[in-house]
Amino acid sequence: GSSRLKDDNGRLVLPYLSIKKSFENYLSIFTYGLTSGTTLELREQACVALKDTISMTETIALKPYLSKIAGSLIRVFGDRISNTLKENVLGALSTSLATGGVLLKAFAPQLQTTFLKGMKDADEKVRHSAISGLEALVPVCPASRIDTCLSELSNQALNAEEDTVMMTYLIGVHHVLIKLQAPPSEACQGKIDAALAGLPFD
Repeated sequence: GSSRLKDDNGRLVLPYLSIKKSFENYLSIFTYGLTSGTTLELREQACVALKDTISMTETIALKPYLSKIAGSLIRVFGDRISNTLKENVLGALSTSLATGGVLLKAFAPQLQTTFLKGMKDADEKVRHSAISGLEALVPVCPASRIDTCLSELSNQALNAEEDTVMMTYLIGVHHVLIKLQAPPSEACQGKIDAALAGLPFD
């Protein structure tokens, strides 16, 4: 029945992908397309396919490959790539976090750096994909790293020259805050308050 196609969290999964080596075969193809595709369209399609495959694979089957996936995606985001590919890469990282959770804890610093870089992008869709990534990252990070992230977002909002960019950072602050299990430190809260005080109300 259809219940067999859902994991404990109600996520749709394909049992075939949990068979030994099955996911690895797809991963090799999509990673090659993502990193070495001869056209931009091919790289974008490979990234979307990778994201969709991750979302339909059980966490236990993904476990041996999560580090490789995250590393490849982070490296690609560091290249000069199209806005669409940036958006797709950030989406694939968010899906990896949603699926793998604490299994990606070791990558928290690099993931935070990647998402914060995405927040600075000129393209609105890229910025919003980065916000989703930060939100997915919160459950994986220790409180001290979350404080650092919120402080960075608040400082960027305070120093933003354009209102739309400032609002993106403040939306990012909001999405991180709603995922927290405990309030941020007083020092961090002070930076958030300072950023909010700079809102243009007129």
